[in-house]
Amino acid sequence: MLVPRTLAPNLTVKTLQHGEFDLTRENPSLMTLVCFYRGLHCPVCGNYLKELERLTPAF
Repeated sequence: MLVPRTLAPNLTVKTLQHGEFDLTRENPSLMTLVCFYRGLHCPVCGNYLKELERLTPAF
């Protein structure tokens, strides 16, 4: 379990548009949210992603 204000675990993934994402190198002003989901074919995941999009401010 992750606890606030502790170091994040190592996580490096290749992205489709921005090269490589390394969680340990991120330095966001507020937070970084990493979300795993099965895919848009999953109705539960699709609803979850729509809700995240609705709650996320446009940057």
